[in-house]
Amino acid sequence: CPAECDTTLQEHDRWFWGVNATLRSLEELIQVYHETVGRNCLLMLDLTPDRTGLIPPAYARRYKQLGDFIRSCYGTSVEPTKRLTLDHSNIYIQLFDSSPVTIDRSVIQEDQTNGQVIRAYTVDVQIVNTTDTNQWFTVAQGTSIGNKKIDVWQRGLQLINAVRLTITKSVDRPVIKSFTVHLCS
Repeated sequence: CPAECDTTLQEHDRWFWGVNATLRSLEELIQVYHETVGRNCLLMLDLTPDRTGLIPPAYARRYKQLGDFIRSCYGTSVEPTKRLTLDHSNIYIQLFDSSPVTIDRSVIQEDQTNGQVIRAYTVDVQIVNTTDTNQWFTVAQGTSIGNKKIDVWQRGLQLINAVRLTITKSVDRPVIKSFTVHLCS
């Protein structure tokens, strides 16, 4: 069961509306999203009505900005031309045969019907125009997946022909619910 991560829209962990309270920047809220939802948590972002019982317009705008970012970045994934599952469901490959794609992150969700069983994984890509077409470059690795794992690639934007998820350690047979790649500009 994913943990619940509670935090505030206002700066300095202020939970209740206050006169002249400052709001967290959109960039900070995006970071909070990646560090909570992207690490197997459910995010509970406070909703702070003012003394009239309404959400102040500046607060509503910031909530909408965060929602717009999430929808634009993660609402639609880059679709592969082919999906392959190899080695008894430990390797998942997405091919982009018709034309290479530019992406900068991956999202993995584990089917937790029988518990969270994945203990380690890697995400590798085949970069376009490399001299060795069988060469894979690691762009992300982690120690668990759970409900959702978002990896924003440290290597940044990558023009690729294929992406591969490899489960390198698990305590039972892993089942991937979803493996997608995205471009967030």
